[in-house]
Amino acid sequence: MKKVLFMTDEKDELNGIKIILLALSVLCCFVSYFGGRILPMGIVLLFPIFLVALVVSIFYIVKSTSIHAFDLFALYFLPFLICAIIGWNVDQADSRRCRKKLLEAKNYVEKHYEKNGVIPEQNDEYLIENGIYIQSWEDGGYKLWTHDAYIYNYDDDVRFHPRP
Repeated sequence: MKKVLFMTDEKDELNGIKIILLALSVLCCFVSYFGGRILPMGIVLLFPIFLVALVVSIFYIVKSTSIHAFDLFALYFLPFLICAIIGWNVDQADSRRCRKKLLEAKNYVEKHYEKNGVIPEQNDEYLIENGIYIQSWEDGGYKLWTHDAYIYNYDDDVRFHPRP
């Protein structure tokens, strides 16, 4: 059975470099998560992190084979990848939620207009409850938005503002 190493070296001494790498790992996992949230531009943040993490993983894989023990830092790359995927999935879920809320709000505004002959005001209870903002014009047109998504009355597609 192979020995498993984490914060120690093959002589069971605490390794300072591994402590620094672990602290850097925690920080970079947060950056990976937020990089995943702001993709596609987040890839600029993720590429250098993934590159360094891959080099560290390869180094510890080679070292593990040479000392006949398994160093957990051989898996150094995985937390960054997992955090980026989680961030990307959270972003996708937020985008779907915003799209759904805006389409429902557009249906609500159209029904309100048919029923009352006027577009609801910003202080409308339904809009406030769902975090939707409305801007209307004298010609009967309007724009609904929430977070970084918006839709116009003449449009069927929800649009998203470009991300940094």
